[in-house]
Amino acid sequence: MQAVAWLAGDKFCDSPKCACPVIRRFVIKCNDSWNQENRQKLVALIPQIVGSKSTPQVERARAYHFADFAIRIVLPALLKKLGHAAEGEKLLALAKITDKATAELGRQAALSVKKFLSADAYAAETPSTETPPPVASSQICALKRLKAALEIGR
Repeated sequence: MQAVAWLAGDKFCDSPKCACPVIRRFVIKCNDSWNQENRQKLVALIPQIVGSKSTPQVERARAYHFADFAIRIVLPALLKKLGHAAEGEKLLALAKITDKATAELGRQAALSVKKFLSADAYAAETPSTETPPPVASSQICALKRLKAALEIGR
């Protein structure tokens, strides 16, 4: 995000005024969790992030977009990788998250998964703080979602 600020002529910071706060949070999460090679894939999107700040309605639509990605794409893939495909199927069956009501349903479903995984870890006598295995191609999928979110409101 510092490169976005630099390109926009803003002061050196992680929260340039020209960038959508929803996009900014997603990019920072990706940047902080990806290796150096994959972080370089974010560089190509810097010009699109400049000027991505928009109306509250557009920013809310982008937030729903990322919530949908997390709950209906990432969590089911992770559950499948952990051997709990049936739990993931429940999330895949949820309606696309596009508004407050569908976001609340998604939040409740995610909380159920958290309880399920906590109970599963306890039953297996595995610490619940154990890092799950990485989801295959999650970074490619995240980049696609980021590109799609940048198109919302343009």
